[in-house]
Amino acid sequence: MEAFAERGGYCFLSELRVDVLSMFRAGWKDGALASSKKLERLRTFMRFALQRKWISDNPASALKAPSVQTRPTLPFRHNGMMSILAAIEAYAAKPHTNGKANAQRMRSPVLLLR
Repeated sequence: MEAFAERGGYCFLSELRVDVLSMFRAGWKDGALASSKKLERLRTFMRFALQRKWISDNPASALKAPSVQTRPTLPFRHNGMMSILAAIEAYAAKPHTNGKANAQRMRSPVLLLR
């Protein structure tokens, strides 16, 4: 924000109108989720400034959040699950002092989450 303000010659919060914040946001090279988090922080800061009466309104509240498309988390296929369980068994075979007990503790949440 500091570099953007210097380039645009902005010195006061009151100069940050919706169009200026839109230009600032247009310079973000992040994905939708990271951009939405940045916008959330910007809105929070501007709300803080509004509560302190440093500005008369919150221009960041007028900015539209990017649409974040989440992909569903799919369960492991049978081969993947067998590989995970085999790795746990291989861990139990290693010569640790508690290798077998640790493998049992790892196996329980893996089976629960399955």
